[in-house]
Amino acid sequence: MDSRKTRMRKVPLRIAALIVGLALISTVTVSSMVASFLAAEAETSYYDYREALPVTVTVAGETTVHYTVYRTPWTILNSLGYDLSAGDYIIYPWAYEWIDLPAEITLTRTHYEIVHEHVDVPYIIFDWENHTMDVGDYRYLRGGQCGVVSRHTYIRYYDGVEVYRAVWGEEELIEMIPAIRYVGTRGRPLTNRLFRDTPRAQGFTYSRSFIAEATAYDPSLTFPRTPITFTGAVARRGLIATDPRVIPMGTRMYITCPNGTWSYGFAVAADTGGAIRGYKVDLFMCTRAEALQFGRRQVKVYILD
Repeated sequence: MDSRKTRMRKVPLRIAALIVGLALISTVTVSSMVASFLAAEAETSYYDYREALPVTVTVAGETTVHYTVYRTPWTILNSLGYDLSAGDYIIYPWAYEWIDLPAEITLTRTHYEIVHEHVDVPYIIFDWENHTMDVGDYRYLRGGQCGVVSRHTYIRYYDGVEVYRAVWGEEELIEMIPAIRYVGTRGRPLTNRLFRDTPRAQGFTYSRSFIAEATAYDPSLTFPRTPITFTGAVARRGLIATDPRVIPMGTRMYITCPNGTWSYGFAVAADTGGAIRGYKVDLFMCTRAEALQFGRRQVKVYILD
């Protein structure tokens, strides 16, 4: 019983101690708030009563001199009445950098636009050699047609002056069709011709020739299936893939590099491909190593008589 009475007498003392503690905490919080307020007032007074110094401001090529007590370009420009929220600006020095006065500040207005326009694409001319025609003569086998693309151009301006331009994309509206013409070669000097790898050096004649882009075909891509060409033949060296609109199936050819220093040799157009459009050919190689070594390069294609 005595112990219980003792604990009961201590309850009022504990309540009184709690009240005193809360009062002390409140006093500390109020003191902190007062100190922060006084510090803010002191900072304001620092700006208000400090001597104003000159700052040179250049906007759109026009330079003016002002006096200010502030030390960051953003604050200085706002205090001078420049509305920086009305557009995109480049501020130098950096807008929030602390600077020492006197100083120079440059304000550049920047904006961009995307221009959509239709652009003509002039057609190109492919020359095919024809040894039955004299040098200097030519005859068009097919006329060309100019194409049209819709071009989207990004343009960036600084103070109204264009500083950057880039094409973001193009959409083909009308396809460009190249012209093809025969160019005569009869009577042309034959200096060193027989020392180059050409059909004539091999004892064959050709009706025309042209430059094409060749890609080596890797036979291991179809393993373990046996690769079969479009014409039904088993793919092997000498059977190549072409665009039938340019080189019809069954056409006999002789393929060398443009300067005749090496050759793929005799070939027959026997296959097609989804990526083979225009003056492109795929050359079947015997091994993967051979295909990797060849890769992709330009070749000269002779259409044999």
